[in-house]
Amino acid sequence: MNRLNFLLLKQNNFLKNHNSKDNSKGFSLVEILIIVLLVLALTLIVANGYRSVIRRNLVQSEAINIATRIEQVRSIAEAQRRQVEITSGGQRTGTQYRIRFNYQISGAPCNCMIAEYYKPDTLEWVAEPAVSSVPITLNSKIRFGLDTRSPAIITPPTDQPNCASGLVQAGQLCGSTTQEGEIRFNSRGFPVATNTNPPTAPRAANAIYITDNNTSYSITVNLLGRIQVWANDRGGSNQWIPISGTGK
Repeated sequence: MNRLNFLLLKQNNFLKNHNSKDNSKGFSLVEILIIVLLVLALTLIVANGYRSVIRRNLVQSEAINIATRIEQVRSIAEAQRRQVEITSGGQRTGTQYRIRFNYQISGAPCNCMIAEYYKPDTLEWVAEPAVSSVPITLNSKIRFGLDTRSPAIITPPTDQPNCASGLVQAGQLCGSTTQEGEIRFNSRGFPVATNTNPPTAPRAANAIYITDNNTSYSITVNLLGRIQVWANDRGGSNQWIPISGTGK
């Protein structure tokens, strides 16, 4: 009997020691709260980074879409070779196709673009159905122009001339505050100026800018008709980084 009591007492002591050891391995309430806060902080960091990537991809996708539309207009200008009369003096200027950005509809910018060609019999520009018969609207979160973050973007992409007053959209004059642009192509697929008569002089200032107010992209056309998409680097250099290019 004494031996049985001894064994039972020994087992009870073992269980007490085992339970005390298990309890010593648990977390305190403060430790649990700290772990929860760390998990929440990491989740917020990952979520913000993910949203930033999503926003940037959205603007980049829209920029590539605009570049594709410009390339369509340039290719059609080369393929159709329509002879159109731009001036009242009867001068033949070759094919004239254009793509307009953020033009005015009833006095308000449309945040859209449309491809057009000049129709000599009615002396007007009409929509080019091979691209789209109706205006193509940008994503509602994106607008034409540059973001307003600091430092301000003052340098244009490579091969694009700069104005003393700052960056302007394609087809605009230096100092213009109207966010409306136009890129026009002749029958050889070269961009031409819109403020000459007839409008056949080469034009280099063909940069269109879009932004979601956080990041900015540019679509440019050089003198030879090469179309390039650029992203502005907000990592510190504030420079334009080439993303993709098409054309000549």
